[in-house]
Amino acid sequence: MLSLIAIMLTTEALGQNNPQGPTVYPHAGGITDFNAASDLDLASNYGIAIGYRFNSPLALETSVLWSNSETGNGLGDVDVRQWHAGVLLHFAETDSFQPYFTLGGGEGTFDFSDGRQETEMQVNAGLGLKWRWLKNTSVRTEVRVFDGRESNTVNATLALGLHHVFTPPGQTRLSRRTFQLGSATQVASATPPVAKSTVPPSQPVDSDHDKFRDADDQCLRTEDPSRGIDREGCYIEVTTPMELIRIFEFDHNSSYPRPEHRMKIEAISAFTQRYPDAHVSIEGHTDSSGEDGYNRHLAEKRAKKIAAQLTEATTLSPEQFTVRSFGQSQPLLPGEDLRIQTNRRVEVRATASEKRRKRLNETRLEF
Repeated sequence: MLSLIAIMLTTEALGQNNPQGPTVYPHAGGITDFNAASDLDLASNYGIAIGYRFNSPLALETSVLWSNSETGNGLGDVDVRQWHAGVLLHFAETDSFQPYFTLGGGEGTFDFSDGRQETEMQVNAGLGLKWRWLKNTSVRTEVRVFDGRESNTVNATLALGLHHVFTPPGQTRLSRRTFQLGSATQVASATPPVAKSTVPPSQPVDSDHDKFRDADDQCLRTEDPSRGIDREGCYIEVTTPMELIRIFEFDHNSSYPRPEHRMKIEAISAFTQRYPDAHVSIEGHTDSSGEDGYNRHLAEKRAKKIAAQLTEATTLSPEQFTVRSFGQSQPLLPGEDLRIQTNRRVEVRATASEKRRKRLNETRLEF
């Protein structure tokens, strides 16, 4: 236990984002579990705890808990009162959640309806969690196990309530919560008033040395001026056009895909996965045999076949495809042979843009 406490007290930044000051924890609707040997039934409980949270993982707390149970042997009701003092050790805290261990000791008093009263000394240990609801108010729940020095009447308690910290005037609580302001993300923090000083104002802060003071710098980590810095203090971006072309050849007077088409479909699919904003142009062609009208219809069927395969193999929307038919009007290899296989084709052209950072020694900019 001592090793655990030492580790928690030396953990960096624990508790620094949570308010310190007096605390109050009213709770109700919990459950008290009694030892089977005590012949007491499970009962609800309510109570209140008062303490102080330090600017560290440590908090001190004194609590009183009341519950009422019935004896299983028919001897009537039993009023139970427990008061305890102890410490809370917080760990792994965030702005929203503060889990903690608790350890303490105290006394339990049992008033029976027949006038008898019993008292036992108790020690307890438990685990709890606070979930911040308002600025200084959290929903808190915890479970504690008890060890009575005499009869060991109480086994454990479960409690649920509201935990509030009374922040002393002038205390500043830094919050890691962020909010959007224009195009920049700023950290919201409470800043105490600064007294007037006769000291001359310091030079503007430029933490990344990019010749833009932090107050006007939209990018605070531009520490490499060779990459080019724009008027807002951010690296300059260069847009590079990317293109992938694949040609699908077809048999004479046929629109049925060939087995070798599959590898080309997969290549285009990989391109669109890398560039999800890509546009794909699909153009159908035929050789010069046959009538022009028939060839336009055949070229269209070929283009639609490839389009259907690409639609299934990619996540692109229909708006990212363009399907056209040129029939025999644009032969790839003109010649006297009317059945040149190369002209019986579908040309697929996938285009996209890739953004990267520009360096000052580049002489060509593509925007």
